Formats: sequence, C-alpha cells, structure tokens
Amino acid sequence: MKKFFQSCAFAGLTAALAFSATSLQARPSRETVGAKYVIFLIGDGMASVQIQAAEAYLVALNGGDANIATDVDQPQNRLNMNLLPVAGINTTYATDRFITDSAAAGTALATGSKTLVGTIGKDSSLSTNFKSVAELAQEKGYKVGVVSSVSLDHATPGAFYANVDSRNSYELVAVQAAQSGFNFFGGGGWKRASNNAYPTAFPAMEGDTLNEMFEVAGYSMLNDTASIRALKTTPQDMVVCTVPVLQSSSAMPYEIDRAEDAISLAEMTEIAIDCLYDNNNSGFFLMVEGGKIDWACHANDAMGTIGDTIDFDNAVGKAIAFYNEHPNETLIVVTGDHETGGLTIGFSGRGYETTFANLLNQQMSYEAFTGAVYAYKANMNFGETYDAGSTNMDDTIKTLIADNFGIVYDSLSDYRKERLEDAFDRSMSGAPVNETSAPSGYTGGTNSVDYLYYGGYDALTMEVCHQFGQDTGLGWTTYSHTAVPIPVMAMGYDEYRFNGFYDNTDIAKSIAAAMRVSETLPASAE
Repeated sequence: MKKFFQSCAFAGLTAALAFSATSLQARPSRETVGAKYVIFLIGDGMASVQIQAAEAYLVALNGGDANIATDVDQPQNRLNMNLLPVAGINTTYATDRFITDSAAAGTALATGSKTLVGTIGKDSSLSTNFKSVAELAQEKGYKVGVVSSVSLDHATPGAFYANVDSRNSYELVAVQAAQSGFNFFGGGGWKRASNNAYPTAFPAMEGDTLNEMFEVAGYSMLNDTASIRALKTTPQDMVVCTVPVLQSSSAMPYEIDRAEDAISLAEMTEIAIDCLYDNNNSGFFLMVEGGKIDWACHANDAMGTIGDTIDFDNAVGKAIAFYNEHPNETLIVVTGDHETGGLTIGFSGRGYETTFANLLNQQMSYEAFTGAVYAYKANMNFGETYDAGSTNMDDTIKTLIADNFGIVYDSLSDYRKERLEDAFDRSMSGAPVNETSAPSGYTGGTNSVDYLYYGGYDALTMEVCHQFGQDTGLGWTTYSHTAVPIPVMAMGYDEYRFNGFYDNTDIAKSIAAAMRVSETLPASAE
C-alpha cells in the first residue's frame, strides 16, 4: 500500500508541476463559443478536512512530520486540487433538510435547483424534470461522459442524466442512463442486473438483463481490464466500462484494497478523456465522482477516506494534464457534494497532538476488515448461546488488528481493552447493546445506544477504526452527513466564475454560463 500511494503522490505532483508553468500564461478570452472541454470532478463526502488530512498523510508518507511547517510546505505533499488558481466555497442544504444527501446535492450541482432529500433531477414538488449541465452540453453537440467509483446508477452520477422521485429507483435510473445517449460510462457497475423495466423501455430486447438493454441502446459493454485499457489507444464511442472486480453495492474497490494492477478511478478518468476527445471537433463534458470517499467517511475509516481522496485527486491530475494540452478551451471544476462523518483533525483525548505517521499502519479498508472478522466468526462456529463473560479476544483476532491497524492489544490501557472486548462480544454474539440510558438529546438509530457506539456497522470494526483515528489525532462526530460548507476549486476558461462564497446551485449555473448555454438554469426538461 505504501509503495502505491507514493507513486500516486508523484504522479499528481508531475501533473501539478506541469500545470504551474501554463498557469502563468494569459487567461483565455471569453468568446461566445464558451468552454469547449469541461471536466467536473465531485468528491462525494469531501470537504476541507478530508483534503487537509490527505495532505498530512502525504507528509508522513514522504518521510516528514505534519507538526513541522516546512515539511507540510514541501511541494510533493500538495494535492493537485489545492494548486488550482481559483477557490470558492459553497453551501449545501436541501429544500427540506439543512443536512443534505447526495441526491439533493447532486441535483443542485447538476441542474442548478434545490430539491427534496432523496430526489434526483426534479423540483421539490416532484412535478418538473430538469435538464442537467451534462444534457445541456449534449444538446450543444458535446460528447458526454460519466465516471464514478460507486455504481453508475447511484445518486451523484444519476443526477446528470436521470429524473426520478426516489434515488432508490435504481432500475429506472439505469433505464434513463441507457436512454441518455451519453458517450461514456465508466467505473462501478449497476445495482439491478435484471429487471422488468428494461424490456418495457426497450421492446426490442429478448430478455430482461441490464447488459442487453445497453447493447440494444447501442453501447459496447466492457468489463475486463485489457479491453478497457485498450480504449486508450483505440477509443470507442458509446461504451460502458465496469471494472471486473467490485466490492459491495457494485462499487469499485476502495483504493487501499485495490490490486496494484487494477484500474483506479484516476485511470478510468484518463480513459474517459481519451474516448471523449477522440476525433472530437465539438467538445465534451465529463463528470467524475469519487463516490467512496463518502462511504469510507460514513464508516469513520481514516485510510479508506484518505486513500480514495488521493485517488480522486489523481483524477484531478489527469484533468490538469488534459488542460495543459488545451489551456484555452478547457474548464476544470472540483468540489464535494457535502461532508460526511464530521471528520475533524483534533481529538479530545490527545489535545493538540497529531501523529499522521500512524496512518501508515492501516493496510485494508473497514469493509475488508469486516470481511475478515466475519470469516473469523464463521471459523469459530459459535453456538446459539454466546457467553460474553467467558469468551474473550484470542491471539488470532488480536493479530488481525495489529497487522492491519498497528493496534497492539497488550500495550493498551485497561479502558481501551474493555472497549475492544465489548465490541468483540457485540460482533460475535450479534446481540445489540441495550443500555437504558443514552446521552441527553440522543435519538438516532433504531436502537439508540447501539447505533451511537457502532452506527449499524460491525462493532469490532468500528471500535478499531475509532481507536485508530484517535491514535492519529482524528475525530469523527457522526456516521452520516454534515452541513459544513464545501470548497470549490477551478482552473481554465471562465475560472473567475467560481471565486467567492455561494450556493451549490450556483456551481451548475456557472458551468452552464462558461459553456455559453443559452437556457437559464434550472432548465425544464418538459
């Protein structure tokens, strides 16, 4: 893992240094044609603290100490997105809730309209469908691509081509993807491999599988590494690329779990750019989502978060590399849709201290670790009656924790051992925590105290993740989203539009203005 993240850091640095030279050139004039190439990158769940934590990790990875300012300031420790020349900040609230979700936030970023939590591409009354900036680009003759590390019918990617009342209508979202005519889809898979909605929408189908639906719609379906990588030298139009190895929910693996020779989000971004640019005289619009930043933050997983933030930033580096070749025609915009996890750099148990070198000890994501815990439990074959009083963590489980998080059980305080033992009993027995008293005002979850401790995840995994973060000097306040404002970074054609403080709906409007779209956002699709 260390070797891989080091290579990512240098790759991002190379792109950033290449950009720095061209950034000194005169800014392109704003002609009536607008930006010809637009690359919009969204880190789902990513705010300033995720970005800062990733840079602090790079300091440690590159042999420095984040407590020493001169180490932090070294150029190899900077993310590409932080080198973009224009920066702003945006608010994220939905129509019906101050803390948004990815559907409402994605709709705002894609269409310029607020909507209800859980809704994609529609107004708050659910009566009007809106066009996304991707669809407006398509109407202008641009090719369009959508890339995501999660399933391609998830809320954020869906916001750029779908209009549905509920983000959970995955089969309807997939139908609209096939109907979109977008030129490139890449990254994760799809939530519904087959469904009756598919032949209903495409009567020429003989069966009901998603693959057949896309093929009938004119797409090539690629799901092997060699065929997908071949697109770099032999680009195709109308193609869907799903990496061959997926984790849960049809998503790409977390970057920390990704095999070294497997396709990353950054590489998929490069492939998408190659396909969209090939023999293209009109222009293109590409949306790239780092979707698993959000998922790792939901699970309070420090290196799951940081690893995917760095991979997302490497995708930004691919966009910068393209900008270097087309500086007068390209616009890059980078932002998040909301923050997740309430991540903060600072933990009450450590005061002002941080130890980012501790992050080098984590070797797998929370999801992979949970799989190992479940395998251990199955191997132990605990009976129906689990005796929490006499069943304690053995050397196997202690070694699993030490090898993958660097937490050595025998070196811990009695309090920390007790926390681990309690979580171990919860994992092995399956019995939720049923204490009668919760902190004042706490109402979350179906079983409030159990949810407060473990958030619906495997208990031992959560306890390990929490102790690991605390050892680093990181704190988490929630398993959900927060409402903190989100940074926006931009470079290229009409970059000035993204300076300042504004709402998330203004980002879509500014992108549309940079493309010289004639319609005023939000634009009805009716």
